[in-house]
Amino acid sequence: MRTDEEALELSLDLPCGSSSHPVSMTLTWWGTVTMSSPCLLLPESARRLAESTCPQAWDEVKRCVQQALYGTEVDLPTFFTGAIADQVGSFFDRWYGRAEERASAVLSEWRCTADEAGLRAALGSEVPVVRWAAAIAAGEAKLAALVPELVRASEDEDFGVQVAAVRALAEIADARAVPILCRWLGEEERLIPEIRIAIAHALGNIGDARAVEPLIEALGDQDEWVRGAAAEALVQIGAVAVEPLIEALRDQDAGVRRAAAEVLGRIGDARTVEPLIQALRDQDAGVRRAAAEVLGWIGDARAVEPLIQALRARDEWVRRAAVEALVRIGAAAVEPLIRALNSDRPVRELERSLPSRPGPQALNSDQSVREAVVKAIERIGSPALRALIGRRIVHPRYGRGVVKAIHREHPPYLVVEFENVTGERILDLRDDFLLE
Repeated sequence: MRTDEEALELSLDLPCGSSSHPVSMTLTWWGTVTMSSPCLLLPESARRLAESTCPQAWDEVKRCVQQALYGTEVDLPTFFTGAIADQVGSFFDRWYGRAEERASAVLSEWRCTADEAGLRAALGSEVPVVRWAAAIAAGEAKLAALVPELVRASEDEDFGVQVAAVRALAEIADARAVPILCRWLGEEERLIPEIRIAIAHALGNIGDARAVEPLIEALGDQDEWVRGAAAEALVQIGAVAVEPLIEALRDQDAGVRRAAAEVLGRIGDARTVEPLIQALRDQDAGVRRAAAEVLGWIGDARAVEPLIQALRARDEWVRRAAVEALVRIGAAAVEPLIRALNSDRPVRELERSLPSRPGPQALNSDQSVREAVVKAIERIGSPALRALIGRRIVHPRYGRGVVKAIHREHPPYLVVEFENVTGERILDLRDDFLLE
């Protein structure tokens, strides 16, 4: 049987809306799916009124055929059941993962040479499977000279040829293909993740500013690997992506805001600090956590006070991220953290126990916040601990004193000499005291 004639004809009852109706499908192994359904003859408004799901089913089968050609596994649509599922599965098994091999066989059968001239001629063939095979071969050989022909093939009347051409353009990664690649990157319903990932990688390698907005949109893709590839591409593009990514910190999708924050951190541009500080107040805890992490990577001192405020977050993971960020910033965070051992709320019990008022700063009554501050001080280590030595402190039991030394046990302890008590007292760094 000739390769251009090998196809699978199906007739089945397809669930549609609240009922089902007969449809017929033709599946070609090079990726084209035709479907005959009464719903597809209706205007779009009528399909919406009837709640028709036929177009979605058609797209699902298209993705399934692509999986058989270019994917890592094949997920049959749920409406393929019983004998039909067995029939479709057997059909796919014959071609699974053999796109390049089958393309070579087609070109040989149709006596098309696999060089530039031969593939250019094959891309203009009247036979869809020959055009498909030529696109596959051009992509595999990364023939940049054929980019104009592949761009035209991406608009081919045959869907299988379109996909093969787009895949080839992603493999070649030529700037002339950027508009086509950007458009297909957003085709979640029709294009499998493996090809969208390849497109994102190609756009990152090309580094064209025109790809920034489509890649930011892809940060909200339903597939996590596509999202990761889009993020990686934006990092590769670098500085030119910063302003659009800052704008994406205000996107309605929290997932996009989180990803934008992470990408900005990896780019590391100074313009990102203030917008990321604003993101510490985002309504989504995941965005706040990402912003804290990123500010730590950047290491700008402007973020210290906002990160200390983030230690008051209700979400434990936000607090942890803020601690890690302060530790990364290091020396610039020491004095603000030491000041944060005191809060701005008076503690009446402490005030009553002392002969004079301790001053405007008072003990932090939220122990979890104090512990987060102390953890950051401990993690920063010697620079922060040395900064405590010589500080005057006020303690509710022992009164006023001065820090003489820091013990090396974990957690660190203060060796304090108090003015109104003879001898020395050992205090946990988490203990209740004020720094004067």
